[in-house]
Amino acid sequence: YNSGKTTVLFAMLEELNRLASRRILSVERPIEYVLEDDKSMIQQMEVGRDVASFREALTAAREEDYDVVYVSDLIGEEVLGPVFDLIASGKLVIVELNALSAVGAIQGLLAQCIRQGIAHASDVCADNLELVLNIRLVPTESRGERLASEVLIMLPELRTLVREEKFLQIEGVLETAKRQGLPTLDQSIAELVNRGKISKQTALEYAR
Repeated sequence: YNSGKTTVLFAMLEELNRLASRRILSVERPIEYVLEDDKSMIQQMEVGRDVASFREALTAAREEDYDVVYVSDLIGEEVLGPVFDLIASGKLVIVELNALSAVGAIQGLLAQCIRQGIAHASDVCADNLELVLNIRLVPTESRGERLASEVLIMLPELRTLVREEKFLQIEGVLETAKRQGLPTLDQSIAELVNRGKISKQTALEYAR
């Protein structure tokens, strides 16, 4: 399905670029959108053209004065070590993952940590994650698309659950978070049905 995550992530970078004076590095394979400097200074690197690997770009970035680093791919290279090093040095790091849910993204990140030999993986994820955004573009009755989303903000109780790998309990926390204005993906899709934006059949196809 078309998640729209790259479009949304670059919209976030563009908004940051418009509103704040930051130095931003984007490491991609390939470059999909060209970003122009506004208030921020942006450097885009394409792996295979401007730099040999994600790891090389991210390792070098630690010595630079970037404020924000975007990474388009965590699969296939041992890049999580440099990612966590960047976070430890005070940089905001935004990474893109394929997952069906916010909790699934955390599980996928944890699996990548273990695969890439990161020690104490659950502790590292619990300590370094700040927010998980899960999005999906859902086709409408008028042949357009609507955004369905869920947001997981890493509150202290969620950090504890990630540390203990109690993912089912995290799902339960998400189910009750709607009262705080943070619906799950399925609740977001149901709201599109209630507003007449998408059909029930489409909702069933795109819900988890």
